[in-house]
Amino acid sequence: MTAALYRLITENPLSRSLLTPVIRAEDIVADAPDLVEGSTEAGQAIIDALAKGHSIDWTAGGNGPAARDAHGLLWLRDLRTLGSDSAAATARRLVLDWIAVGENQKRTPFLPAVIAIRLTNLLRSRSMLKSGDPEADTAYAGLVSRDIRRLRILSVLPQSPLDKLQIGLALLSVTASVGRQKELGRKGLRLALSGLKGLQHPDGGAIQPGAGYTYLLLEHLVILRTALRAGGGTIPAPLTEAIERAAGAVRTLRHPDGGLLGFSRGPALSSQRIGKLLSASRTPAQAVTLLADSGYARASAGDVMAFLSGNATTPGLPLEISADGRRLILSRPDTGLSGLQITGTSSGEVKTEDLQASISDEGHLLSARQTFGKLSQERTVFLPRKGADIRGEDRFQSSSKTSSQKVAVQFHLPSGADVVPSSDGTSFIIRPGERRPGWRFRYRGGEVMIEETIDPASGRRAPTLMLNTALQDGAGQLNWGFRRIEG
Repeated sequence: MTAALYRLITENPLSRSLLTPVIRAEDIVADAPDLVEGSTEAGQAIIDALAKGHSIDWTAGGNGPAARDAHGLLWLRDLRTLGSDSAAATARRLVLDWIAVGENQKRTPFLPAVIAIRLTNLLRSRSMLKSGDPEADTAYAGLVSRDIRRLRILSVLPQSPLDKLQIGLALLSVTASVGRQKELGRKGLRLALSGLKGLQHPDGGAIQPGAGYTYLLLEHLVILRTALRAGGGTIPAPLTEAIERAAGAVRTLRHPDGGLLGFSRGPALSSQRIGKLLSASRTPAQAVTLLADSGYARASAGDVMAFLSGNATTPGLPLEISADGRRLILSRPDTGLSGLQITGTSSGEVKTEDLQASISDEGHLLSARQTFGKLSQERTVFLPRKGADIRGEDRFQSSSKTSSQKVAVQFHLPSGADVVPSSDGTSFIIRPGERRPGWRFRYRGGEVMIEETIDPASGRRAPTLMLNTALQDGAGQLNWGFRRIEG
């Protein structure tokens, strides 16, 4: 369903006259809960731009993320975090501007998720937006009333799982913020739980691939629970169980430095924000070695931690490694940077099978198999119990027995790392940074080249070890290992 059709359904005279609740400014009695802080720098930039005569262009941006953020009033979070009188005055002025101009746009403002996010942000910013000025307060309450009407209508129409969760959270925010709206809260909870079924794997990870999206799912669920409590509701068991599973998945996908894996797309998140959310989740759920549904395996020994991704959106079974509490091998496919990348592969659907994590007396073993059209790859990673080294093997097989296809596995190091050949030419010495132990990289079955890429975390140049080989009679094998240099 298009935004224009949503607008037609929610803005027709019958809907306006019969379904718009009468919400007065004095009915909005509390700020809806929010666990996320905005950016004080972004808030000040908005104030400075407005002082120079530059308001937000409500007509620009089409249906992209920037337009959705603008019409969803996400910038209110930045002004609210800034917390100054000038921030509050700027917020009230921009909301009035949006009512005058933005609300008259025909597309983006009427998408279900945008309406839901806008209403939630309006209620979260109640203390800042209610000024005591009758005209401004009436305009604010009127917008809240209209968005409630829109969501009441949209809540009975077919929606995507994410839109259901967003609408449900918005309706629960109404219950937490506005008096006499208990029925809306009950409807919101039913809708949110219905949407959750299409957003979360049984292992707790988000169906949308990427550690960042699993974090966002947990964030939504915790805020949902907080809003439900603020409205006087009882927390249902399915919500508690979903939070426990999601918290366990986030902990599984977290490096020792507190950050998340970079295997696929998702927001950049600080370790402090992740830690605060896990604390707010109030669940003892711990990390596990395998998220089979989400496609991640993890092993830990000593101060070394290794992650293998078997997710279909991360071709090449990429690897991430941390040592001494910091990243040693990086991965971020959405920037062209992957812990393992196969070049010159056959086109076709990526399919992953047999992602496994096992523990023995000797150590931890991670393994998976993936196919790319005619080419298949089997990767195993072994981490001994003492964590002194990491060993790996990649086997390649083409359905064409005469194939001499070239393949390369890549290991991306962080910026600041130095890589030099050993004196005997049989290995490479890696110095990840000052005051950090070095590592020796050994290999068999191919040749190594050192190239430069961009470290997505710092934006600086960083070295990449490329282990190359060519298939012979449609088959090939690469062995490699990292061993800590003592002393």
